[in-house]
Amino acid sequence: MSLIYAYKLHAGTDRLERCRSDLIQLLHDEQGWIKVHAAEYLLQLGEYREGIASVFHKEDSLYGDVPAYRIGIWRVLAQTDNEEIRSSYLGRIKAVFYDTSANDRLHAIETLAKLREPLSLKDSLVSEALQSRLVPMMLYTKWNAAYHSVDMQRQVSDELAMMLLDGKSRLSVDEQKTACYVIRQLDRLSIKCWQALHDFALSELSNSPIKVTLYSTLYKTKPRAIIDRVLKNELEAVAIDSPDVITVLTVLCAKGSADDRAHLERFYLSLSNRALPHYDADKHAASAYALYSLAYRIKMKEQ
Repeated sequence: MSLIYAYKLHAGTDRLERCRSDLIQLLHDEQGWIKVHAAEYLLQLGEYREGIASVFHKEDSLYGDVPAYRIGIWRVLAQTDNEEIRSSYLGRIKAVFYDTSANDRLHAIETLAKLREPLSLKDSLVSEALQSRLVPMMLYTKWNAAYHSVDMQRQVSDELAMMLLDGKSRLSVDEQKTACYVIRQLDRLSIKCWQALHDFALSELSNSPIKVTLYSTLYKTKPRAIIDRVLKNELEAVAIDSPDVITVLTVLCAKGSADDRAHLERFYLSLSNRALPHYDADKHAASAYALYSLAYRIKMKEQ
């Protein structure tokens, strides 16, 4: 091993340890949804499970009756222990969805989709939600329902893609971003719909507020045989103060290669700097997770 290579390896290891330490610190120091996100990043990395459980059992005792945030608490706890414990917290989340007087039903169905826990399509409240005029409720319920089968995942992905392409759907910017988010999570777009979205994005969205989100979605779901430098270049060039930078980070760490590590390190070094005016703890957590996750995935491939 050369001295230069050994130095780079050591420096890289130190950086990854700092990422892990950052996430643990953010878990303990931050409040609300940033604490939830830091916990979930650590869980996805297989790190600090017992510590997370301890922190969130305390959160549950303090805030387990706070609408919306309680769903985040239970979502984390459902991922920290055995199937019996998971079922217990899933039961609480489902109870909120089925309580039509609860004002956090939307959070509940989103979380059930994130946890890939599909509700029965025969249930009248599920049927109503699938047709809801509240677009986020409709989108998240479709996402949840998609986990009944791979075919349904493909169907929902293509349906949402066609919704984005249909000018008559009149989705707001936030609703379009939510549809893109669901498509990325399912990652089952047909080649036909992917190509249609790709052509639309490149020809129609030069100044659109959903440009980065849609480019991220296309990069995350692109067929393996397709190499698209335009999409990747656009994502790598996103400014650190962009409202969509977390989306870009999660996509690059999921689909990026060893060449992307330098870009993720650039994002991390800036977004983790608390002295800078644009500092945002949620973006800090996302950048630490993205860099650690990509480096770990590359390492596993090399073994």
